[in-house]
Amino acid sequence: MENNEFIKYMNDWRTLNANYSELIPIYMKDWYWDAVCESKDKWHVVCVYNKNDEIEAAFPFVLDKRKGLIFIELPWQVPCAGLWLRSYERSNKEKAINYLRDMVDAILSKLPTCDCFNITFNNNLWTWHPFYWKGFECRPLYTSIVNSAEVKDFDFKSTISKYRRKRVNQAEKIYTISADKIEIDDYWNFFESTYCSKDKEISYNSVQFKRLLDALISHDSCEIRCVYDYDRKLVAENIVLKDSFRMYHQFGTQLSNEHSNATSYAVYDAITNCCNQGLIFDFEGSMIPGVFEFNSSWNPELEVHYNIYKYSLKYKIFDFIRMLIKRKTR
Repeated sequence: MENNEFIKYMNDWRTLNANYSELIPIYMKDWYWDAVCESKDKWHVVCVYNKNDEIEAAFPFVLDKRKGLIFIELPWQVPCAGLWLRSYERSNKEKAINYLRDMVDAILSKLPTCDCFNITFNNNLWTWHPFYWKGFECRPLYTSIVNSAEVKDFDFKSTISKYRRKRVNQAEKIYTISADKIEIDDYWNFFESTYCSKDKEISYNSVQFKRLLDALISHDSCEIRCVYDYDRKLVAENIVLKDSFRMYHQFGTQLSNEHSNATSYAVYDAITNCCNQGLIFDFEGSMIPGVFEFNSSWNPELEVHYNIYKYSLKYKIFDFIRMLIKRKTR
C-alpha cells in the first residue's frame, strides 16, 4: 500500500481536508482517522479524479490482516463512512444513479484484493444498487436523527414522549449543566468509575479515548456537557461530536440508575443547542433494543445506512470451520 499511487491519493485527500474541511463529515476527516487509527499509516484512501484533476470521489478504509485473511473495514469509533462525493445532485435520478455507479465502479477497481469487505456507509450512499450489480450483499442499519428544519418552528420538548419529557422536567429542577474545561484524564476517570460501578467493561482503553478526545478538542469538534447535582457533584457526562452538517451523540455515562434523568437532561440540552444552530442531531445509530428505545423517545426520524459486505471463498471456508469448532465446544 506504500506505492506512489496510494501516496498521491493520501496527499490529495489531506489537501482537500485542509482546504475544504467544511465539506467533509467528521467521520471521514483525515485528522479524525489519524486519531482513531493510532497512527497515520494505519489507514488508506483511494480517490477518483475529474477532468480538472480534482477529487470527485474518495473512499477511506482500514486494510487489516488477521489469521491469514485480508479485511477492508472501518476503524474504531467510525460508525459509518464510505464514499465522499463531490456532487450530491439527485433531482435527475437517471443522471444521479449513473454518476453513483461510475464512482463506485472506479473506487472498487482501485481497491486491493481482500477476503472480507465490510463497510457501513453514511447517508451519502442513497441507494446500494451499484454494489448489488457488483455482487455485494447488504443489510440496512438505522440511525435516529432530529432535523432542526422540522422542529425549529415549535417547542421541541412538546414533541418528545411523555415519559422522556417528564424526566427532562424533573432533571431541570435538580441538576445544572456546564461545559467544564477539566482535564482529559478526569473525563476518562469518570467514565471508568461509572462503568466499574455497573460491572460493565469499556470496549476501548484510556489511550484510545484520550487520543481521540484530544483531537476533537483541538479541532473544536465536540461539545462536552457535565451534569452536577445540588452539591456540585458530577453525576453525568455527555460528549457530542460536530461538523458543518450534524452533531453526533458519541459518548455518555452517568453515576448510577438514580441519576438517569441527568443523561436525559444532557441529551435534551444538546439537541436544543443543535437545532438552534440549524444542524441535524444524529444519535449515531444503534440496533440494540434498549438504546433504540431511548433514541426513539425523542421523536426522531429514521435514516438508513447501508452495511455492504462481500466475502471471498477462502473467508467462507474459514468461517464455516470456525462455526463447526464453536458448536463442538459448546
